[in-house]
Amino acid sequence: MSELTAAVERLSTSDGLVVVLDLDATVWLPEVYTLRAPRGAADGWTPTLGTDVRVLPGAAAVLKLLAARPDTQVAVASRSAKPEWSKALLAKVPDLAAAAVHIYPGDKRTHLRRIAKGLGCAFSRMVLFDDARDGKHGNCVAAAALGVLAVHCPQGLNEERWRAGLAAFEKGVRGKVIDAPGGPSSKPTVTLPAVSLAMPFAALLLNGFKTLETRNNELFAPYEGRRVVVRVGMKDWDNASWKLWHPAGAADLRPGFRRGDAAGVVDVGETRRLASFDDAAPRACACVEDCGTFGTVVSNARWFPRPWRVRGFPGVVDLAVPADLVGGAAAAAARAAGPPAIDAAAAPAKKTGNRRQRRTRLQSGPGAAA
Repeated sequence: MSELTAAVERLSTSDGLVVVLDLDATVWLPEVYTLRAPRGAADGWTPTLGTDVRVLPGAAAVLKLLAARPDTQVAVASRSAKPEWSKALLAKVPDLAAAAVHIYPGDKRTHLRRIAKGLGCAFSRMVLFDDARDGKHGNCVAAAALGVLAVHCPQGLNEERWRAGLAAFEKGVRGKVIDAPGGPSSKPTVTLPAVSLAMPFAALLLNGFKTLETRNNELFAPYEGRRVVVRVGMKDWDNASWKLWHPAGAADLRPGFRRGDAAGVVDVGETRRLASFDDAAPRACACVEDCGTFGTVVSNARWFPRPWRVRGFPGVVDLAVPADLVGGAAAAAARAAGPPAIDAAAAPAKKTGNRRQRRTRLQSGPGAAA
């Protein structure tokens, strides 16, 4: 234990409960780091609560319960890469108006140490509610190592997670992670590389229509011959070119799956510099202008039998995936679910004009992607 941690642990001027809330994917969605200013937006644009970001219904209910506990101290701990945006959004959440605010990048243990020092409380009085459990971007396990009671909220904060945290605290549980039902503590895991793809590409890939992933770098070259988990990103790619080659419904998520879910796996093949962008475009489900320099063959895509909520991440990272999602039985269940519901009679758009003209029509005409 570091000298700072030991000093904070001795600061026990408050014996009451201190609730610490993460924000992104715990209190609201989408995660702030995924937001971009709209095209043509004025300098100084900030996201709007209720339009660009929404408080999760379960979290809103818990905040009302928390507001009814005047003796409970509240703090916000967010590792936001865009702290000014997060603070502007937080200012519009009245039930958190009195919270101690700690929003900045870095290790969340730093946030917790500063909260403890600022409020004059021991780590053993804290209960952290956070959607990120462990791994490179995890928080719960690291917080528990300090002596904080951490409540994992993979689907965001809700009343079930709130009650589970309070019950554990009242029983004297400290320095532990309270997993969600069916969480990683009760099931074996398999470590697999994972990538987060924007829509519609994530669905096109998992539905078997996208068989080539293009990038301007060789991101997937080290993963040739391996299975890679596909997470459905929160963002949309502003392009409807896939409609030139594939039928309506090809970019639909399976029922029950949503953005922010790890939704399936795909086999990664060879990565090569593209020789022909015209040939690559249909397989990549992107117009020529949007194809990257390198193409990676992807095949044998299959959906998980159930969604698995995963916090966003850049690049390719290793995830401890519940083994029941990727085992033989899981693969069989996913195959049994069949392909997505697609209107077989819906014909792809007819190719007329050059590719740039077709792209312009797709983006501005009827049926363009939102």
